[in-house]
Amino acid sequence: MKKISILVSHPSRQHVHQLCYALQQKGYLNKFTTSIWYKPDSFPFTIVPSLPSFFKKRLTGYLLKRYFKPLNNDLIYIFPYSEFIYRVLSIIFKKENVRWISYSDRLYDWYVSRQITKEKVNIVIGYENASLLTFKAAKNSGKITVLDLAQVHHKLIEKLRDEYTDFRKTLSSDTLFAETNSLKTEHYKYTDYVFTLSTFARQTLVDAGFPESRIYTLNLGFDPNNFALKSQYNTSATFKLLFAGTLTKRKGIHLFLEALRQLSLPDIQLTLVGPVADAQDVLDLYEGEYVHIPFLPHNELVTYYQNADVFIFPSYLDGWAMVVLEAMACGTPVIISENTGAKDAVAKGGGFIIPIDNIDAIKEKILFFYYNRDQIKKIGLQAYEIAQTYTWQSYYLQVNKAVEDISIRESQLIYS
Repeated sequence: MKKISILVSHPSRQHVHQLCYALQQKGYLNKFTTSIWYKPDSFPFTIVPSLPSFFKKRLTGYLLKRYFKPLNNDLIYIFPYSEFIYRVLSIIFKKENVRWISYSDRLYDWYVSRQITKEKVNIVIGYENASLLTFKAAKNSGKITVLDLAQVHHKLIEKLRDEYTDFRKTLSSDTLFAETNSLKTEHYKYTDYVFTLSTFARQTLVDAGFPESRIYTLNLGFDPNNFALKSQYNTSATFKLLFAGTLTKRKGIHLFLEALRQLSLPDIQLTLVGPVADAQDVLDLYEGEYVHIPFLPHNELVTYYQNADVFIFPSYLDGWAMVVLEAMACGTPVIISENTGAKDAVAKGGGFIIPIDNIDAIKEKILFFYYNRDQIKKIGLQAYEIAQTYTWQSYYLQVNKAVEDISIRESQLIYS
């Protein structure tokens, strides 16, 4: 084998389509294995247009989340059974949803591991919770393994779980949590390199004892065609705050709602955009103090970013948080927590980084923007300029640079 040849395995989506596209552009992608991927011109997806309108609309909405036009469909292989089993079990046993995801991921991992020894590739890129058996099989057949870590090392999650009650409530049961972390620990034994999304995530790996020389930090990007600088800054009396993302206590929803209640400032409008996860009790407690929009497509979400004075995201834990970059790309200042990976960008300007679980810090930064409206434009324009260095094109370059560096370090395996 005389060239870099990579198999990427992921049962869902996250940012894997962008990673695959980066590798495809350089000819490094040999195969992308996943559970469901929408191929409009292939059976059974060709029957979707002929379905009754209600089913077609719902199914198309789901399938478009597993679709990325630039990817070469000939390189994509699917194993739909794991996803199908998860969907059925989650409908029957709704309260055990997290467990069914775990079982689905393991079934998918088992399938890929059975195929891996046959694949003529020299690098296997996998994802947490769905690659343990795959990586074991890859190492047994002399392949290099790379974990593309979308979150942080699980040791930090354990620490936060023990320290913060509200964060603990967002996680799975004690039994499943311990079981999952045991598998994650085992996973690292078969991991040669790790891709992380931020210096924050990178440091959690170093703190956990993973060799720093085998970690690559690859910041995610945004699409400048979708998110553009606002045409004007708000000069009206109403101060507009925005949060976008899944409504969960893990992202600090309860913290800024309580901060605003304590401040009790006139002419403030808070908008929450995103589906409700475990925060329905929080929303009920603060009913009437916010506007909630469950979902917005990108072409509508951008308007909310542009109309907002400040974007707020005091998460307990996020390996990156794409929404932060999207808001900055629209020229909106941000307030984020120190445990948000996108602080790599915010540390350069464009907003404030605050401690986690700190209502007083949230109040302080809200008050700064509320009483210093002239700073919103100044800091917002900084945010816009900084965001321009975090595009998908930049991410593609980082991915391929990391892969090429690994190929040099592992030249005996790659080019033998």
